[in-house]
Amino acid sequence: MSTFKCSKREIILSYIEGGKSLEALSTVLKENYHVSEDNLCFILSDFQRHIIPTFNKRWTEASRKKDLFLTKNSNWLESEYSVNLPNSEDVTTVSTPYTSSGKRGRPCVSYPDLSESSKRRKNLTLFNEYGFEHVYNAYLHFYEILRLKPILIINIKNIYMYYYLN
Repeated sequence: MSTFKCSKREIILSYIEGGKSLEALSTVLKENYHVSEDNLCFILSDFQRHIIPTFNKRWTEASRKKDLFLTKNSNWLESEYSVNLPNSEDVTTVSTPYTSSGKRGRPCVSYPDLSESSKRRKNLTLFNEYGFEHVYNAYLHFYEILRLKPILIINIKNIYMYYYLN
């Protein structure tokens, strides 16, 4: 396991001069410290978790003025910033769970399991996307197979509304 080390003063000044953005800090780390892309993620993650909260508190206490910040926090800034970097064999890729469609997020619910309001919303989306004729023909085609309820469809200015009939 290797370790990245530098002065907190150098890295904090780079962060401040870069407009307090991690993108600017990553550029400085690549150019000045020759940090690889793999290690850059670990360094920025550690910086975000451990240094930025402390920096923000001290920056606020110094009234957000660079000179005052540097004088008030000289002891803290003189300490060394170090991050333990994992070896390439220590890094494991954690895959995020996907739904059956391959997308992240909440899984899709089958049409029969939807609530009445969700079915109505989905049907209205289909009416507006494909047009009345296509959706109505599909409805008639599957009417007997799925034993769907008969419906009354009303078109008002290309906005389709439908009602279940008993």
